[in-house]
Amino acid sequence: MPSEKLMKQGMQAYIDAFNRSDAEGVADLYADDATVEDPVGKEVMAGKATIAGFEMIPVETQKSYAETNLAVTLVPSSGPWSVTAFVNNLDDKRPYGTAFYNSIMGVIGASVGPARTEGIRAAYKF
Repeated sequence: MPSEKLMKQGMQAYIDAFNRSDAEGVADLYADDATVEDPVGKEVMAGKATIAGFEMIPVETQKSYAETNLAVTLVPSSGPWSVTAFVNNLDDKRPYGTAFYNSIMGVIGASVGPARTEGIRAAYKF
């Protein structure tokens, strides 16, 4: 049996490759004759070529993005109130909130981030 240190190194290498969306890096960690059954009861995947990236379906991979939010607040020099106008997600980009593969049903599900939102907030300090 491998040592605890070796098992931790292998697990960290898997996590690092997965976080880079590096399917080949993940597959390189498997033995040539490895098998994966996910979930139990589904068809067994055998060999690196079959296993490579099964958990990294391209549609699940979130590309990098930036979100622009703007806010302008009016606060009088003397007075207990303020008013803020805001726009969240100015570019109206809809990144994945979450994405997953349901291997039991064989479907991909995802939720997306909120659309552009505009509004006004008012505040009063008592």
